[in-house]
Amino acid sequence: RGNGKPLSTDFCIETGKRLAEALAELHERGLTHRDVKPSNVIFVDGKAKLADIGLVAAKDQRTLVGTGGFGAP
Repeated sequence: RGNGKPLSTDFCIETGKRLAEALAELHERGLTHRDVKPSNVIFVDGKAKLADIGLVAAKDQRTLVGTGGFGAP
């Protein structure tokens, strides 16, 4: 956050929920993000947003893309 203080547990939980909801919304529409990583989480007015949706694709697409080290095993 730039102020050097640790993030509160509540803030971290809320951030995780918002990101999970964003991913669920994509999945409900038949899409996957394909590059979820810390640098693709931005904060607008203190709320987390999932960014860099340039690699979004249909769920049935099997091409491997994204950032090494952040993909599913």
